[in-house]
Amino acid sequence: MTVTNDRRALVAAQARETGDPWSPWAEVDAWRVNGDGYQDLHLRRGDRGPVVIRTWPRPEDRLRIDLPSGTVQAQMRTDAAGARVLIEGVSRRVEVVRRGSELTVIIEGRNHVLTLEDPLAPPVTEATGSERIAAPIPGRVVQVMVQPGDVVEKNVPLVVIEAMKMELTLSAPRQGTIAEVRCKVDEMVEEGTELVLFAKEGAL
Repeated sequence: MTVTNDRRALVAAQARETGDPWSPWAEVDAWRVNGDGYQDLHLRRGDRGPVVIRTWPRPEDRLRIDLPSGTVQAQMRTDAAGARVLIEGVSRRVEVVRRGSELTVIIEGRNHVLTLEDPLAPPVTEATGSERIAAPIPGRVVQVMVQPGDVVEKNVPLVVIEAMKMELTLSAPRQGTIAEVRCKVDEMVEEGTELVLFAKEGAL
C-alpha cells in the first residue's frame, strides 16, 4: 500500500502541472478507458524470481490485492503508535522503510527486504555489491555481530537497530571482509549513518 500511495502522489503532482484538473488522464484512482483500473507491482525477495501483485483501488482507501495464493481485501490505518494493516479483518502492526527500489517491511518485529522492479526498465549488469551498510531509519543500535577483519557471507546479519519498539536487522549485501565497524551497542544513529564498511574487492 505504501508503493501505491507513492504512485498516487506522483500522479497527483503531474495532474496539477497539466492545468486541467477535470481531465480523466489526471485521475489518481487507476482509471482506465475500458474496465476497472489496477496497478501491477513486481516484487523480488532475495534471489527468488519476481512475484507480480495486482492491486485494485476501492473506496475508503481500501485495496483488493490479487496474490499468487489468492485475493485479499486490505486497508491501512494509522494511530498514535504508527500504522496498522487490516487484511481480511486481521490487524497487524507494520512499518515500511523505502530506499529507492528497496522496501524493508517490518511486521511485528520481523523485517522482510523486497525489491520493487520495473519490468519496462532495460536490463542492467549486476553490480559487485555495496561497500557499506547505512542505517535506513533513525534508531538505537542494540546488537553488533561483526568486527573488523571478519569474513562474512551474503545475507549474514551484521547489525540490529531498534526503532519504534521494533527491531530491524541489517544483513550483508554480499560476501566480503569487514573493513570498519562505525557503531556500537546503545548508540543512537540517524538515517544514512554509515554503520559497517566492507573492504573493497581485490584489496589486501
